[in-house]
Amino acid sequence: MDFFWDTVETVDRAKCDGFSHFDTGHIIWLVFFLCVAAVCTRFYLDAGEGRGSAFPNCRRRIRIVFAVLLIIGEVLKYVVVAKAGVPLAGYLPLQLCSISVILVIVHALLPVGSGADADQRPVSGVFYRYIGNFLYLIGLPAGLAALLFPSWTALPILANFMSLHSFTTHILLVTYVAMLVAAKEIRPEIRTVPVCVCALIVMAIGVYFFDVSFNMNFMYLVHLSPASPIAPFASLGDYRIGYAVILAALILILYGVPALVRRTSSR
Repeated sequence: MDFFWDTVETVDRAKCDGFSHFDTGHIIWLVFFLCVAAVCTRFYLDAGEGRGSAFPNCRRRIRIVFAVLLIIGEVLKYVVVAKAGVPLAGYLPLQLCSISVILVIVHALLPVGSGADADQRPVSGVFYRYIGNFLYLIGLPAGLAALLFPSWTALPILANFMSLHSFTTHILLVTYVAMLVAAKEIRPEIRTVPVCVCALIVMAIGVYFFDVSFNMNFMYLVHLSPASPIAPFASLGDYRIGYAVILAALILILYGVPALVRRTSSR
């Protein structure tokens, strides 16, 4: 527990054993994530809005619980970072997952119902759909990528607050999106993709100039994250080409496959 309150900037790497991608500890975390996602999704589906559900009228409460847990986690993170004497600028919510966490909180707290009920509130209903699709297209893959290829491997996998926070936050992020997709409260709508992609590009441009101006690496736009899966694209001259390729593949898979399934099933 000597390193429990350390961050990646303060931990003594000569004395502290971190972890490796897909070692035993990492795989246990991934199995734990799958169990949490499966149990929460099943519970959320059972918590329907009608009388026939096992736990009626509590989906909004579940969404709020996720939002509260994420807020508490973020507050504690900043307390720990400040206590460690690390500049808070390096922990601004400018990573894709941090932005997605904020959007989960907003999405969970929006005063809309589910399904068709969302359309009864024109303004919040529009935000609900677009934020939901942004989380589906961007937040879900970003959270999964962080869980599969964590950038905090210098920290102890269990005996460190920041490591625990990173794993649990990404698990909450991915599970939230999975629950709502399974419940069809986040519906893949191809018409939302241009807006989501434009929003992502605007964010990336702003974050890139921030990175260059203040010597940061948010969104990994200045240099690669350790063991990043897009590293092979560096051979093409710029590893950031990989982001565009992956985004195009995500659009094809996350929107094209459901559309194909719907079209096939309707015949």
